[in-house]
Amino acid sequence: VDDLAALMDELDVSAAHLVGLSNGARIALDFALVHPTRVRSLVLASGGASGYRGGDFSYMAPVIRAVQAGDLEQAAELWAATPLMQIPNDSGAAALVRTISRDNRSLWGYRSNPERPLTPPAIARLAEVKVPALIISGERDLPDMRRLADSLAHGIPAATRIVIPDAGHMVNLASPNEFNRALLDFLRPRL
Repeated sequence: VDDLAALMDELDVSAAHLVGLSNGARIALDFALVHPTRVRSLVLASGGASGYRGGDFSYMAPVIRAVQAGDLEQAAELWAATPLMQIPNDSGAAALVRTISRDNRSLWGYRSNPERPLTPPAIARLAEVKVPALIISGERDLPDMRRLADSLAHGIPAATRIVIPDAGHMVNLASPNEFNRALLDFLRPRL
């Protein structure tokens, strides 16, 4: 949140329409709560929310073991193969996910997180979001992520919910045309 505020300050952007995917959606939502006058609208795709506790993350065990062994290359490969990151019907998009994961493998080596948690967390403050929000998720995202998207759509007063058929968590890569159409249909009247 602080980094996004600093970037907007550096670019002399007083307010923006924020679009975030997964953890990026969590950051965008937190930013909207910390800096409400700096956000015109939110697009939360495959959204995260600080304070959300749910989910079976047992699929992360091999990734964590690779990190603990210091094998960041293997951690990145395993991360790209998790159910969260898989794009089963598009080999080009799946290859892109593997490349992005591999190119950012150093992130798995961080021993501490400099981020300051939002207190109270966003999941308990959804009603405070006063801007229009589009909640996009893939029909085949993990069940807990779909439940979180429902919570965001019900908890944010001016939220619209879109579910993209046959897409998983990486909805923007799995169904780029449908994702872009939903995004532009939401943003055009607000620009």
